[in-house]
Amino acid sequence: MSLANPLWGAPRIHGELLKLGIEIGQTTVAKYMAKERRPPSQGWRTFISNHAEGIAALDLFVVPTLSFRLLFGLLILRHDRREILWLGATAHPTAEWIAQQVTEAIAIVSFGFYSGDSHRNIAIEGSAVDPSGSPDADVVSFYNELGRRFAIGGNSLLTLFVGISIGDAEIDGFTERDPNKTGAALKVSSSDASSVATILGGRYNGAWGAFRPELAVGWEHEFEDTTQTVSATFADAPSGAKFKVISSDLGEDSLVVDAGAAYLLGPSSDISVRYVGRWLSDYDSQSIMGRYTYKFGAAPAPLPPAPEPLKLGKK
Repeated sequence: MSLANPLWGAPRIHGELLKLGIEIGQTTVAKYMAKERRPPSQGWRTFISNHAEGIAALDLFVVPTLSFRLLFGLLILRHDRREILWLGATAHPTAEWIAQQVTEAIAIVSFGFYSGDSHRNIAIEGSAVDPSGSPDADVVSFYNELGRRFAIGGNSLLTLFVGISIGDAEIDGFTERDPNKTGAALKVSSSDASSVATILGGRYNGAWGAFRPELAVGWEHEFEDTTQTVSATFADAPSGAKFKVISSDLGEDSLVVDAGAAYLLGPSSDISVRYVGRWLSDYDSQSIMGRYTYKFGAAPAPLPPAPEPLKLGKK
């Protein structure tokens, strides 16, 4: 029965034998089952050696302080080089805090696809013309930072950091629509742009009950070309009528301000508002965003109360 059904385990075979009226124990069945020959599997040491580059170890430990309080430390270690990736400490460890430490310890790589519509309002002989197109773009970006975090009181943190961002964007070529046959529609060629920038700054994080403010200020320097060149031609023009449009030089250095705050509505939801401003020598941009977040799954554990200081002579 074991040879004819290699996928059956001892409990299944034991049940089938009982149906046939054969009284025998399950341990005896397991003892005399046919053993399937399998190639030897790699040991734990071999597994670590083969996959060390992609494995990190995490350890949460407790450190008593001179004031008889307990601090919880989180250490993230890279296996292949025995390198410390991150070391953080808090008096109130939560699942949300641990997730934030893991996120900050590992570089952020993102990919985005953007698709939209473009319009150009033109007046030709008193008639409004609106050539329109649908450009698509792919963006890949990488960001990582290194910093030092300082505790300010019991509810605030100050982080001094230096970060690097690398990005590449490709815009697909497109031809504008010209329903009125005015000849003003453009045929825009594909183009790409790259960015390598460093940022030096500081970040403040607070936690006052359900209110979580954050403020980051930094100086950013761009190493790549800060102008963009786009080749185009009129859609109905003969070949050889291509021309180029070169953007203004925005400058290499900018002041960046990122400020916002979140309010926790519950263990799984919050509302937040964020402001991002960027100032260059001849250009500035500002934006305000609002967001509502709901986290599905298990809710993070609430913050535990702060332990009372121990007193000498008291157990």
